[in-house]
Amino acid sequence: MPENPDFITPDQYKQYTAAWEDLITSGDNSLLQQAFQAPNGARLNFLNFSLDQIVALVTTAGVHSIKARFLLVPESADVSRASLTLFASDTAARDAAEDDAASLSEYYVPTSAVATTTQTVEPAPGPGTKIPYVEAQSWLTDWVNTNKFNTEIFTTDSGPLKGFNFEVSTFQDPLAAAPPYAEKSLFLNLGIIPDPEPTAALVVYIAALGSRTQGSVAGLPIDGAYYDGGQLCPPNH
Repeated sequence: MPENPDFITPDQYKQYTAAWEDLITSGDNSLLQQAFQAPNGARLNFLNFSLDQIVALVTTAGVHSIKARFLLVPESADVSRASLTLFASDTAARDAAEDDAASLSEYYVPTSAVATTTQTVEPAPGPGTKIPYVEAQSWLTDWVNTNKFNTEIFTTDSGPLKGFNFEVSTFQDPLAAAPPYAEKSLFLNLGIIPDPEPTAALVVYIAALGSRTQGSVAGLPIDGAYYDGGQLCPPNH
């Protein structure tokens, strides 16, 4: 298990990402379902990151994209749980088709810690990555309700889905609109895009910490700003 509540080490990153890829390659849907079982018994459908972590990511010197990578983290001798890490990269999201372990920041992992930073950021220049509420809700609902939760959702033409590469604006824009930060958290929501084949997706928004329950889409902010725009890694051709 990670020793630091905010990040993992480069060695842990390599270990946990390799374990994730092995799980998807194995095609073992029972282990996959176990990996995504939340403490309340429901399917894990969102992860929280502190706004301190997100501020650190978007203000990292030289950052050109934010990478999200799936992890399989050992919980006990017999059980491992799925998670995600976020880190800053100096490669543009559109050009970062291949994965690598190099990071400009820590490898941040989910936490329910409240924000302590008072540093605010401006919206990112250029086009944003907002998606409509109806579209976001559809993806997130499909994740919760699907009866075909299997490793194919996490498989691309090039092999196991390692994660996503995001434009910095996906995290910077909601952060710029979030002050005051007190009691708020970044929600990294898991969804399924149905076409052309069901594929995992991530949707970002910022809301009150504790406003959601695992295994449900209840509590989604109706007037919230939802952000996507991630590139699959590796991509579908």
